[in-house]
Amino acid sequence: MKKLLALTLVFVMLFTLVACGNNETPNDNAGETTEAPVNTDSNIIAPEAGEDTLPFLFWNIFKGLKEEAPLMGTEELAYSILNSEAGRVCIQMGMAMPVEPGFLQGFDNAEITGFKSGAVFAPGMMGAPFIGYVFELEEGADVKAFMKTLEDNSNLSWNVCTTADMKAVGAIDNTVFFIMCAKEVPAALSGEIVIIEPTIENAPKGEALWNEFKTAMGQGAAGAEDVSYRISMGAAFTYGDAVVALADAETLEGFSGSIFQPEDSYSFKAEGNDFVGYVFTLERGVDIASWLDYCTSMINDGTQFVAGAYDTTILVLINTDAE
Repeated sequence: MKKLLALTLVFVMLFTLVACGNNETPNDNAGETTEAPVNTDSNIIAPEAGEDTLPFLFWNIFKGLKEEAPLMGTEELAYSILNSEAGRVCIQMGMAMPVEPGFLQGFDNAEITGFKSGAVFAPGMMGAPFIGYVFELEEGADVKAFMKTLEDNSNLSWNVCTTADMKAVGAIDNTVFFIMCAKEVPAALSGEIVIIEPTIENAPKGEALWNEFKTAMGQGAAGAEDVSYRISMGAAFTYGDAVVALADAETLEGFSGSIFQPEDSYSFKAEGNDFVGYVFTLERGVDIASWLDYCTSMINDGTQFVAGAYDTTILVLINTDAE
């Protein structure tokens, strides 16, 4: 009887151990499923520049290009940055080209080495406080040490008679981005509409036409031709039936010299009237105020005119009170 009882107790203990062992497996699996996800951004070192600054805007362009095409080379990255909207606005007559290890513009007398390939993107004119680089390092290279070398040896006042506001350096994997430029984002990139109001003296008809122009632009007029038709058909156009035509160097009237002709250039006038109006739409990146000054300097001396700009579109009205 005692032997039977002992055997029964042994079987009970064995069953309990097996049951406990089976309960451990689900607990281990549960621990694996709740493990924290891998941080996919661990290979990105973002610049310390504020997110509302121009350097950070260019960093985001670089970052977007790398995300879309991770294998894109440094020269192609530099060209793509140059041809972005921000590049066209901020990098006048821009250039992009490969660079070799050694003395690089913007880094005083220090040699910049330790990169496999590199490219610079910068304005094509002297004195502009803007320069940027893209470097690709060897696999396994000390990216942070290379970034510190750039940071420590760069000089905001590297260019003649001008100084950049700030510098920024960041990296994605073994590709390093560096830039020195202004801090503020230009209005043309911030979405702000810049209006250059004209000086209007003794020209009530010109003022009325200017207001028609601003109204058309505010309503989303598309291109110089559309603007010209809207103005010529508006209530302020009192010169008779208007003729809208593509404007080129051979059809310009009222100018003493030739002016640079944007591709999107239209004129509107009335037959038998000295009045003529022009609408020019310029590319983003062109200095609108300087172009407007240049254009009006070519108008015949003594001619009464009104000229202003709405964003990248320029309106020039010549002999606005002609009868």
